[in-house]
Amino acid sequence: LNFTAVAATPKTIDITSNVSWTAASNQTWLTLSSTSGTGVATITATAADNTATTSRTATITITGNGLPAKTIAVTQDGSAISITLPINFEAAGTYLFTDFDGGTGSVIVNPNQTGINTSNKVGRIIRNGGATWAGSYLTLSNKIDFSTLSTFSMKVYSPRAGVPVLLKLEGDVGPSEVSTNTTVANAWETLTWNFTGKPSNVYNKLVFMFDFGTVGNGTANSTFLFDDIYQISSASNTLSLSANALTIAAAANSTNTFNITSNVSWTIASDQTWLTANNVNGTGNATITLTAEMNPANSIRTANVTISAAGVVPQTLIVTQELGTTGVSYLQNPSIKIYPNPSNNVLMIEGFAGNATVVIFDVSGKMLLTERVISKQVDISSLVNGIYLIKITDKKGVTVTQFVKL
Repeated sequence: LNFTAVAATPKTIDITSNVSWTAASNQTWLTLSSTSGTGVATITATAADNTATTSRTATITITGNGLPAKTIAVTQDGSAISITLPINFEAAGTYLFTDFDGGTGSVIVNPNQTGINTSNKVGRIIRNGGATWAGSYLTLSNKIDFSTLSTFSMKVYSPRAGVPVLLKLEGDVGPSEVSTNTTVANAWETLTWNFTGKPSNVYNKLVFMFDFGTVGNGTANSTFLFDDIYQISSASNTLSLSANALTIAAAANSTNTFNITSNVSWTIASDQTWLTANNVNGTGNATITLTAEMNPANSIRTANVTISAAGVVPQTLIVTQELGTTGVSYLQNPSIKIYPNPSNNVLMIEGFAGNATVVIFDVSGKMLLTERVISKQVDISSLVNGIYLIKITDKKGVTVTQFVKL
Protein backbone atom coordinates (compact mmCIF):
# COMPACT_ATOMS: atom_id res chain seq x y z
CA LEU A 1 0.00 0.00 0.00
CA ASN A 2 1.14 3.55 -0.73
CA PHE A 3 0.01 6.71 1.05
CA THR A 4 0.70 10.35 0.29
CA ALA A 5 2.37 12.46 2.98
CA VAL A 6 -0.90 14.23 3.86
CA ALA A 7 -3.58 11.95 5.25
CA ALA A 8 -5.98 11.23 2.42
CA THR A 9 -8.36 8.43 1.41
CA PRO A 10 -7.82 5.40 3.66
CA LYS A 11 -6.89 2.09 2.04
CA THR A 12 -9.06 -1.01 2.40
CA ILE A 13 -7.84 -4.57 2.83
CA ASP A 14 -10.07 -7.55 2.05
CA ILE A 15 -9.59 -10.62 4.23
CA THR A 16 -10.84 -13.99 3.01
CA SER A 17 -10.71 -16.63 5.72
CA ASN A 18 -12.71 -19.36 7.43
CA VAL A 19 -10.93 -19.00 10.78
CA SER A 20 -10.47 -16.33 13.40
CA TRP A 21 -7.78 -13.74 12.57
CA THR A 22 -5.92 -10.80 14.08
CA ALA A 23 -4.44 -7.76 12.35
CA ALA A 24 -1.72 -5.47 13.67
CA SER A 25 0.34 -2.50 12.46
CA ASN A 26 3.90 -2.15 13.68
CA GLN A 27 3.78 1.67 13.51
CA THR A 28 1.56 3.97 15.59
CA TRP A 29 1.04 6.37 12.64
CA LEU A 30 -0.81 3.62 10.74
CA THR A 31 -4.06 2.55 12.38
CA LEU A 32 -6.52 -0.22 11.49
CA SER A 33 -10.30 -0.07 11.73
CA SER A 34 -10.39 -3.59 13.12
CA THR A 35 -7.70 -5.73 14.72
CA SER A 36 -9.56 -9.05 14.99
CA GLY A 37 -12.46 -10.95 13.49
CA THR A 38 -13.70 -14.21 12.03
CA GLY A 39 -14.17 -15.17 8.40
CA VAL A 40 -14.46 -12.74 5.49
CA ALA A 41 -14.00 -9.05 6.32
CA THR A 42 -12.83 -5.68 5.02
CA ILE A 43 -10.61 -3.54 7.24
CA THR A 44 -9.42 0.01 6.66
CA ALA A 45 -5.85 1.30 7.11
CA THR A 46 -5.47 5.02 7.84
CA ALA A 47 -2.18 6.95 7.87
CA ALA A 48 -1.55 10.09 9.89
CA ASP A 49 0.17 13.10 8.28
CA ASN A 50 3.88 12.58 7.67
CA THR A 51 5.54 15.85 8.69
CA ALA A 52 9.05 14.65 7.79
CA THR A 53 10.48 15.20 4.31
CA THR A 54 11.54 11.56 4.00
CA SER A 55 9.25 8.58 3.38
CA ARG A 56 8.45 6.04 6.08
CA THR A 57 7.35 2.42 6.10
CA ALA A 58 5.13 0.15 8.14
CA THR A 59 4.08 -3.49 8.07
CA ILE A 60 0.57 -4.85 8.59
CA THR A 61 0.61 -8.46 9.83
CA ILE A 62 -2.51 -10.62 9.61
CA THR A 63 -2.48 -13.97 11.38
CA GLY A 64 -5.04 -16.77 11.34
CA ASN A 65 -5.46 -19.59 13.79
CA GLY A 66 -3.00 -22.30 12.70
CA LEU A 67 -2.11 -20.61 9.41
CA PRO A 68 1.05 -18.79 8.20
CA ALA A 69 0.98 -15.04 8.79
CA LYS A 70 0.36 -12.65 5.88
CA THR A 71 2.14 -9.27 5.69
CA ILE A 72 1.41 -6.08 3.78
CA ALA A 73 4.15 -3.50 3.23
CA VAL A 74 3.01 0.12 3.58
CA THR A 75 4.96 3.15 2.35
CA GLN A 76 4.04 6.77 3.03
CA ASP A 77 5.65 9.60 1.07
CA GLY A 78 7.55 12.33 2.85
CA SER A 79 6.18 15.86 3.03
CA ALA A 80 7.06 18.20 0.21
CA ILE A 81 10.31 20.02 0.88
CA SER A 82 10.54 23.78 1.04
CA ILE A 83 11.82 24.71 -2.43
CA THR A 84 14.20 27.64 -2.79
CA LEU A 85 16.55 28.74 -5.54
CA PRO A 86 18.92 27.36 -6.69
CA ILE A 87 17.31 23.97 -7.34
CA ASN A 88 19.45 20.88 -7.94
CA PHE A 89 16.95 18.14 -6.90
CA GLU A 90 19.46 16.58 -4.47
CA ALA A 91 17.65 17.41 -1.21
CA ALA A 92 16.15 14.48 0.70
CA GLY A 93 12.38 14.54 0.45
CA THR A 94 9.63 15.13 -2.09
CA TYR A 95 9.73 17.88 -4.71
CA LEU A 96 6.05 18.64 -5.22
CA PHE A 97 5.26 19.17 -8.91
CA THR A 98 1.87 20.50 -9.98
CA ASP A 99 1.02 18.99 -13.36
CA PHE A 100 -1.34 20.44 -15.95
CA ASP A 101 -2.91 19.56 -19.32
CA GLY A 102 -0.92 16.39 -20.08
CA GLY A 103 2.44 17.06 -18.41
CA THR A 104 3.87 14.96 -15.56
CA GLY A 105 6.80 16.20 -13.48
CA SER A 106 8.94 14.16 -11.09
CA VAL A 107 12.45 13.73 -9.69
CA ILE A 108 14.40 10.67 -10.86
CA VAL A 109 17.90 9.23 -10.70
CA ASN A 110 19.94 10.86 -13.45
CA PRO A 111 19.93 8.33 -16.35
CA ASN A 112 22.56 10.31 -18.28
CA GLN A 113 25.41 11.17 -15.91
CA THR A 114 27.62 12.55 -18.65
CA GLY A 115 29.10 15.79 -19.94
CA ILE A 116 28.29 18.85 -17.85
CA ASN A 117 25.89 17.01 -15.54
CA THR A 118 27.04 14.04 -13.47
CA SER A 119 24.66 14.75 -10.56
CA ASN A 120 22.66 11.96 -8.93
CA LYS A 121 19.13 13.30 -9.41
CA VAL A 122 17.36 15.42 -12.00
CA GLY A 123 13.89 16.68 -12.81
CA ARG A 124 11.87 15.00 -15.55
CA ILE A 125 8.75 16.06 -17.44
CA ILE A 126 6.88 13.65 -19.70
CA ARG A 127 4.27 15.13 -22.05
CA ASN A 128 1.50 12.71 -22.99
CA GLY A 129 -1.53 14.04 -24.84
CA GLY A 130 -3.50 16.98 -23.52
CA ALA A 131 -2.73 20.52 -24.65
CA THR A 132 0.13 21.98 -26.69
CA TRP A 133 1.16 23.89 -23.55
CA ALA A 134 1.26 20.83 -21.26
CA GLY A 135 3.80 20.96 -18.46
CA SER A 136 4.33 21.14 -14.72
CA TYR A 137 5.38 23.73 -12.16
CA LEU A 138 7.20 24.06 -8.84
CA THR A 139 6.00 26.45 -6.14
CA LEU A 140 8.83 28.26 -4.36
CA SER A 141 8.70 29.07 -0.66
CA ASN A 142 9.94 32.61 -1.40
CA LYS A 143 9.11 35.21 -4.04
CA ILE A 144 11.73 35.73 -6.76
CA ASP A 145 14.00 38.78 -6.44
CA PHE A 146 15.13 40.23 -9.77
CA SER A 147 16.96 43.28 -8.37
CA THR A 148 20.46 41.88 -9.08
CA LEU A 149 19.94 38.48 -10.75
CA SER A 150 17.71 38.93 -13.79
CA THR A 151 18.34 35.72 -15.75
CA PHE A 152 17.56 32.04 -15.21
CA SER A 153 20.02 29.29 -16.13
CA MET A 154 19.08 25.61 -16.36
CA LYS A 155 20.70 22.41 -17.63
CA VAL A 156 18.47 20.60 -20.12
CA TYR A 157 18.62 17.15 -21.76
CA SER A 158 16.39 16.92 -24.82
CA PRO A 159 15.87 14.10 -27.35
CA ARG A 160 15.94 16.70 -30.14
CA ALA A 161 17.63 19.95 -31.06
CA GLY A 162 15.45 22.96 -31.81
CA VAL A 163 12.85 22.18 -29.12
CA PRO A 164 11.24 25.35 -27.69
CA VAL A 165 11.43 25.45 -23.88
CA LEU A 166 9.08 28.00 -22.33
CA LEU A 167 9.84 29.15 -18.78
CA LYS A 168 6.88 30.94 -17.26
CA LEU A 169 6.63 32.80 -13.95
CA GLU A 170 3.34 33.08 -12.08
CA GLY A 171 2.39 34.80 -8.84
CA ASP A 172 0.61 37.89 -7.57
CA VAL A 173 0.52 39.70 -10.93
CA GLY A 174 0.07 38.66 -14.54
CA PRO A 175 2.46 35.92 -15.69
CA SER A 176 5.74 36.52 -17.48
CA GLU A 177 7.24 34.03 -19.91
CA VAL A 178 10.39 33.63 -22.01
CA SER A 179 11.16 30.90 -24.56
CA THR A 180 14.48 29.53 -25.80
CA ASN A 181 15.37 26.55 -27.98
CA THR A 182 17.55 23.51 -27.34
CA THR A 183 20.59 23.29 -29.61
CA VAL A 184 21.72 19.67 -29.20
CA ALA A 185 20.08 16.24 -29.00
CA ASN A 186 20.71 13.59 -26.31
CA ALA A 187 23.28 15.66 -24.42
CA TRP A 188 23.20 18.06 -21.50
CA GLU A 189 23.40 21.76 -22.31
CA THR A 190 22.85 24.98 -20.37
CA LEU A 191 20.02 27.27 -21.51
CA THR A 192 19.18 30.76 -20.24
CA TRP A 193 16.03 32.91 -19.99
CA ASN A 194 16.33 36.69 -19.52
CA PHE A 195 13.68 38.35 -17.32
CA THR A 196 15.32 41.78 -17.13
CA GLY A 197 12.86 44.48 -16.04
CA LYS A 198 10.37 42.11 -14.45
CA PRO A 199 9.08 43.06 -10.98
CA SER A 200 10.66 41.54 -7.89
CA ASN A 201 8.92 39.69 -5.06
CA VAL A 202 5.71 38.90 -6.93
CA TYR A 203 6.40 35.53 -8.64
CA ASN A 204 6.73 32.23 -6.77
CA LYS A 205 5.87 29.59 -9.40
CA LEU A 206 8.35 28.22 -11.94
CA VAL A 207 6.35 26.78 -14.84
CA PHE A 208 8.15 24.43 -17.27
CA MET A 209 6.71 23.86 -20.75
CA PHE A 210 8.94 21.74 -22.97
CA ASP A 211 8.23 21.42 -26.70
CA PHE A 212 5.74 24.26 -26.40
CA GLY A 213 3.20 24.26 -29.24
CA THR A 214 3.24 20.48 -29.79
CA VAL A 215 1.09 17.72 -28.29
CA GLY A 216 3.25 15.10 -26.56
CA ASN A 217 2.86 11.35 -27.08
CA GLY A 218 4.41 9.95 -23.88
CA THR A 219 7.44 8.44 -25.65
CA ALA A 220 11.15 9.20 -25.28
CA ASN A 221 10.57 11.90 -27.90
CA SER A 222 8.33 13.71 -25.40
CA THR A 223 10.53 13.15 -22.33
CA PHE A 224 12.76 15.96 -21.08
CA LEU A 225 15.29 16.18 -18.23
CA PHE A 226 16.37 19.34 -16.43
CA ASP A 227 18.59 20.27 -13.50
CA ASP A 228 20.57 23.00 -11.71
CA ILE A 229 18.13 25.91 -11.90
CA TYR A 230 19.99 29.10 -10.97
CA GLN A 231 19.41 32.82 -11.04
CA ILE A 232 22.36 34.54 -12.65
CA SER A 233 23.21 38.18 -13.28
CA SER A 234 23.49 37.92 -17.06
CA ALA A 235 23.85 35.32 -19.78
CA SER A 236 26.88 37.30 -20.98
CA ASN A 237 28.81 36.42 -17.81
CA THR A 238 30.62 33.15 -18.36
CA LEU A 239 32.31 30.50 -16.23
CA SER A 240 33.23 27.14 -17.75
CA LEU A 241 35.84 24.41 -17.27
CA SER A 242 37.87 22.43 -19.76
CA ALA A 243 36.91 19.19 -18.01
CA ASN A 244 34.18 17.86 -15.73
CA ALA A 245 36.34 15.08 -14.30
CA LEU A 246 40.06 14.43 -13.89
CA THR A 247 42.22 11.56 -12.70
CA ILE A 248 45.35 12.12 -10.64
CA ALA A 249 48.08 9.59 -9.78
CA ALA A 250 48.43 8.00 -6.34
CA ALA A 251 52.00 9.18 -5.68
CA ALA A 252 52.72 12.18 -3.46
CA ASN A 253 52.73 15.56 -5.23
CA SER A 254 51.01 14.17 -8.31
CA THR A 255 49.42 16.92 -10.40
CA ASN A 256 46.87 17.51 -13.12
CA THR A 257 45.57 20.70 -14.69
CA PHE A 258 42.36 22.18 -16.04
CA ASN A 259 41.44 25.48 -17.66
CA ILE A 260 38.95 28.08 -16.50
CA THR A 261 37.26 30.20 -19.16
CA SER A 262 35.55 33.22 -17.60
CA ASN A 263 35.02 36.97 -17.78
CA VAL A 264 34.33 37.38 -14.05
CA SER A 265 36.19 36.89 -10.77
CA TRP A 266 36.09 33.39 -9.32
CA THR A 267 37.16 31.32 -6.29
CA ILE A 268 38.17 27.66 -5.97
CA ALA A 269 37.45 25.29 -3.08
CA SER A 270 38.25 21.59 -2.64
CA ASP A 271 36.16 19.48 -0.28
CA GLN A 272 39.19 17.28 0.53
CA THR A 273 42.34 18.45 2.31
CA TRP A 274 44.54 16.04 0.32
CA LEU A 275 43.85 17.99 -2.90
CA THR A 276 44.94 21.62 -3.28
CA ALA A 277 44.93 24.19 -6.09
CA ASN A 278 47.82 26.50 -6.92
CA ASN A 279 45.34 29.39 -7.22
CA VAL A 280 42.21 29.72 -5.09
CA ASN A 281 40.94 32.96 -6.64
CA GLY A 282 41.38 34.97 -9.80
CA THR A 283 39.68 36.80 -12.65
CA GLY A 284 39.15 35.76 -16.26
CA ASN A 285 40.81 32.81 -17.97
CA ALA A 286 43.34 30.70 -16.10
CA THR A 287 45.11 27.34 -16.00
CA ILE A 288 44.82 25.68 -12.59
CA THR A 289 47.19 23.02 -11.27
CA LEU A 290 45.84 20.57 -8.72
CA THR A 291 48.28 18.76 -6.44
CA ALA A 292 47.47 15.63 -4.44
CA GLU A 293 49.03 14.11 -1.39
CA MET A 294 49.96 10.42 -1.58
CA ASN A 295 47.01 8.05 -1.54
CA PRO A 296 48.01 5.60 1.22
CA ALA A 297 45.13 3.19 0.71
CA ASN A 298 44.60 0.50 -1.88
CA SER A 299 41.39 2.17 -2.97
CA ILE A 300 40.27 5.04 -5.14
CA ARG A 301 39.32 8.33 -3.49
CA THR A 302 37.55 11.37 -4.91
CA ALA A 303 37.31 15.09 -4.29
CA ASN A 304 34.91 17.74 -5.54
CA VAL A 305 36.51 21.00 -6.65
CA THR A 306 33.98 23.84 -6.86
CA ILE A 307 34.65 27.00 -8.86
CA SER A 308 32.27 29.81 -7.85
CA ALA A 309 31.64 33.36 -9.01
CA ALA A 310 29.02 35.95 -8.12
CA GLY A 311 26.04 35.94 -10.45
CA VAL A 312 26.97 32.81 -12.44
CA VAL A 313 26.35 29.09 -12.03
CA PRO A 314 29.13 27.41 -9.98
CA GLN A 315 31.04 24.63 -11.73
CA THR A 316 32.16 21.37 -10.12
CA LEU A 317 35.12 19.24 -11.14
CA ILE A 318 35.26 15.62 -9.90
CA VAL A 319 38.86 14.56 -9.21
CA THR A 320 39.59 10.86 -8.76
CA GLN A 321 42.91 9.76 -7.30
CA GLU A 322 44.20 6.40 -8.43
CA LEU A 323 44.44 3.44 -6.12
CA GLY A 324 47.34 3.62 -3.72
CA THR A 325 49.41 0.57 -2.79
CA THR A 326 50.08 1.39 0.87
CA GLY A 327 52.69 3.92 -0.13
CA VAL A 328 54.56 1.78 -2.68
CA SER A 329 54.67 3.10 -6.23
CA TYR A 330 53.60 0.78 -9.02
CA LEU A 331 54.49 0.57 -12.69
CA GLN A 332 52.06 1.32 -15.48
CA ASN A 333 51.99 -0.18 -18.94
CA PRO A 334 52.09 2.79 -21.35
CA SER A 335 51.10 0.55 -24.26
CA ILE A 336 47.59 -0.02 -22.92
CA LYS A 337 44.84 1.81 -24.78
CA ILE A 338 41.07 1.77 -24.29
CA TYR A 339 38.54 2.81 -26.92
CA PRO A 340 36.03 4.06 -27.88
CA ASN A 341 35.82 6.61 -25.07
CA PRO A 342 32.99 7.46 -24.49
CA SER A 343 31.55 4.01 -25.16
CA ASN A 344 28.05 2.53 -25.29
CA ASN A 345 28.12 -1.20 -24.56
CA VAL A 346 31.61 -2.55 -25.33
CA LEU A 347 35.01 -1.21 -24.27
CA MET A 348 38.03 -2.32 -26.30
CA ILE A 349 41.41 -2.83 -24.57
CA GLU A 350 44.70 -3.14 -26.45
CA GLY A 351 48.35 -3.33 -25.52
CA PHE A 352 48.24 -5.47 -22.37
CA ALA A 353 51.00 -7.99 -21.81
CA GLY A 354 50.06 -11.60 -21.16
CA ASN A 355 47.02 -12.34 -19.06
CA ALA A 356 45.29 -9.25 -17.66
CA THR A 357 42.62 -8.53 -15.09
CA VAL A 358 40.14 -5.68 -15.38
CA VAL A 359 38.37 -4.02 -12.44
CA ILE A 360 35.85 -1.19 -12.94
CA PHE A 361 34.96 1.31 -10.19
CA ASP A 362 32.48 4.17 -9.97
CA VAL A 363 33.79 7.62 -9.01
CA SER A 364 33.11 6.94 -5.31
CA GLY A 365 35.50 3.96 -5.40
CA LYS A 366 32.86 1.20 -5.34
CA MET A 367 33.92 -1.87 -7.32
CA LEU A 368 31.28 -2.75 -9.93
CA LEU A 369 32.87 -5.32 -12.23
CA THR A 370 35.93 -7.58 -12.32
CA GLU A 371 36.97 -10.09 -14.96
CA ARG A 372 39.90 -11.70 -16.74
CA VAL A 373 40.62 -10.21 -20.16
CA ILE A 374 40.32 -13.12 -22.58
CA SER A 375 39.61 -11.09 -25.71
CA LYS A 376 40.05 -7.36 -26.23
CA GLN A 377 36.42 -6.68 -25.36
CA VAL A 378 34.86 -5.79 -21.99
CA ASP A 379 31.07 -5.76 -21.80
CA ILE A 380 29.90 -2.57 -20.02
CA SER A 381 26.24 -2.73 -21.08
CA SER A 382 25.14 -3.35 -17.46
CA LEU A 383 26.58 -0.02 -16.28
CA VAL A 384 24.40 3.08 -16.08
CA ASN A 385 25.55 6.14 -18.01
CA GLY A 386 28.33 7.99 -16.20
CA ILE A 387 32.03 8.32 -15.45
CA TYR A 388 34.06 5.25 -14.37
CA LEU A 389 37.61 4.22 -13.46
CA ILE A 390 39.13 1.08 -14.99
CA LYS A 391 42.12 -0.70 -13.44
CA ILE A 392 44.02 -3.04 -15.78
CA THR A 393 46.60 -5.35 -14.20
CA ASP A 394 49.06 -7.20 -16.44
CA LYS A 395 52.63 -8.46 -16.04
CA LYS A 396 54.02 -4.97 -16.72
CA GLY A 397 52.11 -3.34 -13.87
CA VAL A 398 48.83 -1.67 -12.95
CA THR A 399 47.24 0.88 -15.26
CA VAL A 400 44.34 3.06 -14.09
CA THR A 401 42.42 5.30 -16.44
CA GLN A 402 38.96 6.81 -16.86
CA PHE A 403 36.15 6.22 -19.33
CA VAL A 404 32.62 7.44 -19.92
CA LYS A 405 29.63 5.13 -20.48
CA LEU A 406 26.92 6.62 -22.71
